[in-house]
Formats: sequence, structure tokens, C-alpha cells
Amino acid sequence: MKTAEKELTAIFGVALIIIMALSSTANAITNGQPDGDAHPYVGMVVTWDGASPYVYLGSGSLIAPKVVLTAGHMTDDPSIAFVWVSFDPIASWPPSD
Repeated sequence: MKTAEKELTAIFGVALIIIMALSSTANAITNGQPDGDAHPYVGMVVTWDGASPYVYLGSGSLIAPKVVLTAGHMTDDPSIAFVWVSFDPIASWPPSD
């Protein structure tokens, strides 16, 4: 990876962390309004190819103990190498552990 690409990746990562830290908690939305704890199985989904500075952020629903259903555009890129799912209401990317 070239130096400029590494710098861009670092800048993007820091910007994303700042944006997510300043945003409110992730809540499910029903008819345009947060629904509190009515959707406990809705989580944050992150997909990434492992190389580019870009990640795709979305949501998904836990439909079985180890199965999350998300929108097709979150996984239609054949270069996707990493999928991260969190049900923590204050989840952030990249994960701290």
C-alpha cells in the first residue's frame, strides 16, 4: 500500500470514529420515530474489503442465533472480506477489542 493510501485510510478511520462518537445511539426506527427497546435484535453491520479506506455501514436483524439478515447491497461486492455485527447501542467502528 502506498504512503498516500495509508494516510487516506488513517484519515478516513479517524473521521469515522469522530462522526460515530458524536452521533446518537443506534436505535431501530418505526414510522420515522425511534422505538426504544422494541427491536432488540437490530444491529449495526459493517462490511469491508480489508484494503480500501471505505467501509459499508448498515443495519441487520438477527433471525437465528448466528444469522443476520441485511440489505443485499451490504454484501454484493465480491471483494468483501470482513463483516462485523454489533448489537451494542453505542457501537463504534472500528471495534475497540
